Amino acid sequence: MRQFLKKVLGFLGFSYLSYLGLTIILILVFSSNKSSFHPDRGNFHREYEKAFSTKDVSILILGSSRILAAVDPSIIQENVQLKTAQLGFKQSNLSYTYDLLLAYLKGTEQLPEHIILDISWFSFDSRRLSYKPYASYFAYQNPLLFKRYLITNEQNHLKNGLLTLGRTIARRNQSTLEFDMGKKERTKQDSLSKSYVFESNDLGFLKTFPDGNSEIVEEQLAAFKAIVALCKEKGINLILLTTPEDELFSKSQQNREEIYSLIRQNAVSVTWLDYSLGGKNYKKTYENLLLDSHHVYFKQTFTRILLQDLEPYLSQ
Repeated sequence: MRQFLKKVLGFLGFSYLSYLGLTIILILVFSSNKSSFHPDRGNFHREYEKAFSTKDVSILILGSSRILAAVDPSIIQENVQLKTAQLGFKQSNLSYTYDLLLAYLKGTEQLPEHIILDISWFSFDSRRLSYKPYASYFAYQNPLLFKRYLITNEQNHLKNGLLTLGRTIARRNQSTLEFDMGKKERTKQDSLSKSYVFESNDLGFLKTFPDGNSEIVEEQLAAFKAIVALCKEKGINLILLTTPEDELFSKSQQNREEIYSLIRQNAVSVTWLDYSLGGKNYKKTYENLLLDSHHVYFKQTFTRILLQDLEPYLSQ
């Protein structure tokens, strides 16, 4: 029995030392160029490179595909004369967003003045959103900041790091690969008519959100609280943004009020621009801007609408 235990402990020790060895190699590899990010259909990698190469961005845009599809940073930058970066990532959760923000703020001499954060009914749901392998850049480039993750492999960073490294090599000649490439094409029309159909019995909707309920995962709620607290601590103006969604999509959200109440409770005195049903910025006609139940298709049009509502809060 003693010999068996020694073998087991020896194997576990060897395995962990191997893990630490690979971790150190990945730290060295990723730290060699801290402003290089591989092209991906989930984001705009040049926006990441712009932000992390100089760390002098005044407005950071963070969140999932909702904010990626809806907000054009160039229009905001041109109109308010503040350097703006779109750092959203398709289907990314709030834990990913928080770690991205921590990595950006690490060592920066110029804090962003404003952060626009994507928030919605499914922001705390693990079936709809997830932690992205792209976060390996942040973890391995900032090992002291993320040492707990790297020691425990809590966010599966070893697998994600190897995956990200492989993608970096495979996509080095695919610089045009980015989020908009995956956008579905619509038949030619203007933004004055609705071009999609959403039904409350949609199988995809019910598969992701059984009985019309979105999860409230404690880890994601904690990440949201941490983002709010970090912005308050650093004196950064946090602005929550709920982009337009279909009226029936909103009405099909059975625990919508519970989740919205949580958002309000944990973001007291934080500006919230809500273009969904019941929000102070809602208009039924915004459905004509949508690609589907909750993604904007006419990005430039919506960004100009957003800009009118946003500008007063950027001067605070």
